[in-house]
Formats: sequence, C-alpha cells, structure tokens
Amino acid sequence: MNKSVPILMIVTSLGLYSCALKPTNQGPSGIDSQENLIHPSKEVPKQPSSPKSYVARPKPLVMSAAVRHLMKDASHLGRQGKLDAAVTTTERALRIQPRNATLWYQLASFHLQQDQLGSAESLAKKSNTLAGGDSKLKRKNWTLISIARQRGGDFEGASQAKWKAGQY
Repeated sequence: MNKSVPILMIVTSLGLYSCALKPTNQGPSGIDSQENLIHPSKEVPKQPSSPKSYVARPKPLVMSAAVRHLMKDASHLGRQGKLDAAVTTTERALRIQPRNATLWYQLASFHLQQDQLGSAESLAKKSNTLAGGDSKLKRKNWTLISIARQRGGDFEGASQAKWKAGQY
C-alpha cells in the first residue's frame, strides 16, 4: 500500500469533519450574512425583537392623471344614471391601476346601484384588502357591504357590517 493513501484518507476525513461542524453566519472576508463587519472585540448588534419594526408599509398609491380622468368620467356617468358606461370606465381605470382601492370601491358602488348585491359586496371586500391604513375608505366599504346585505335580506350580516364600519 502506498504511503500517500493513508495521508490522503486523513486529509479527506478532516475535510469532511469540518463540513459537519455547526455552520456560522459568517461568510467570506469576515462579513456575516447581514453584511456587518465582525470584530472580535465587538458584538454583532441584535435585531429588534418586535416583528412590527420589520413590517413593510405600502407606499401610498399615486393616482395617475389618466386614472383620475377616468374616475371623474365614471362618477359623472354614474350621476347621469349611465351605470353600464360608468362600470366600463371604472374597469378601464382598474386595468391601469389594479391595486387602487378607491377604484374598487367606486366599482362596488356602481354594482350596488345596479342591484348586483353579491358582486358589490365582493368588490368592497377587495377594496378593503387594498385600502391599507385608509380607515375612511374601509368605513365606506363596510357601510356599502351593510347596505348590500340588508337589501339581500341578510339583516344579521348587515348589522355585523354596520358594526365593523363603526370601528373605523
């Protein structure tokens, strides 16, 4: 047997053993996974324990000029009683800005005026999911949901939605 084979086995065993050791967050060049320099005399700062500090807050949605114009046109059409045209115009605006909670509320209100109660409620709920911290819009959505449920004969559900509207 060649003398280099036992040495090779020892080196390989040591290499495998070092791979089995507990991994650290330290990456190359003395930098940990959080891009902080590691100094033996300093502790790596701990992250705050509150998960709220890491919650990403959505940026306020800036309405484009085109969306503002379409929304204004849809409101005008709705006041004239041209609800189908108002719905179509609002849907056009939603194709431009699908995460605009105010547009979803406007569409829900047109559906409510058309006595499409189920879709009005669903659209108002969609608006609520996108409304973020806009408590005024959430209150309007829950009020719309309450009206839709009451018109549909769900008086208990209407009462619950009205209570929720009062929470905002």
